Amino acid sequence: MGYLLILISIHTLTISSFGIQYDANASLPTTNEVVAQCCSKEFAECCAESVDFAKPLRCDGMKLETRIDVTLCIQKAMHEEYQSMLNLTDTVCCDVFADDDNDVKEHCLTECITVMQIPTLKKEEKLKRIEECRRINPLYKCFNRCLQWLHNSTEYEPLLFEQECSIKLKMVPGKIYIGPEI
Repeated sequence: MGYLLILISIHTLTISSFGIQYDANASLPTTNEVVAQCCSKEFAECCAESVDFAKPLRCDGMKLETRIDVTLCIQKAMHEEYQSMLNLTDTVCCDVFADDDNDVKEHCLTECITVMQIPTLKKEEKLKRIEECRRINPLYKCFNRCLQWLHNSTEYEPLLFEQECSIKLKMVPGKIYIGPEI
């Protein structure tokens, strides 16, 4: 703790000694700027709520194509980059968390779908929240494989869960399952 205080003191002294001024939020556009740039007046209130509170973009009456475009625009405005992965269109990869006997309430599936609909989160934040939906998350690797497949394959190559990830990851250890041996 003492080391941290010394480090903060040195940082503050350096800033005041050299007259360095900065605003930690200077690079972030305001909510109103993002909404004006990315959302139509019809959905401005819904967009503002999504941007301001880092909530999923779920506006009544907004078509899927519009949601995708608005999401991409908000991400570009907020992060100054186009995030080709972890967009609304990648929600299909959340299906790897479905029907997991170790997560009967589907916390990870719900978290994944929710995170994918929050345009203000950076890619790293989304991945972290998805990975940490469970203390030990063996299906997270399958999720990443799905993303890689989605962005690196042709439309004719299906992703077969059984080939990419073991169904055993969805089974409760010690529970007896009836069917062919895996």
